[in-house]
Amino acid sequence: MILRAIALFLLSLCTCIGQAQTTKRSFLVCGDHQVLLVDYEQSNDTIPNVVWTWDAHKANDLPEEYRLKRFNSVDDCKAIRN
Repeated sequence: MILRAIALFLLSLCTCIGQAQTTKRSFLVCGDHQVLLVDYEQSNDTIPNVVWTWDAHKANDLPEEYRLKRFNSVDDCKAIRN
């Protein structure tokens, strides 16, 4: 799956995109119709520790066209404060 490949690639580079509210090092991974928050410190070389997910196909607050068509390829995601 593309999400797993992206997460593993990011873990292998030891990069960190942001800080989680608990001051843990974490980063966002997005692709397909999902966004994942991965805890870097609790992950290992091959298995990311996913602490939060968002799935467009399951987001019932979005109109059907967005859930099933427009968010089929989430290729950009950014963290914001609060």
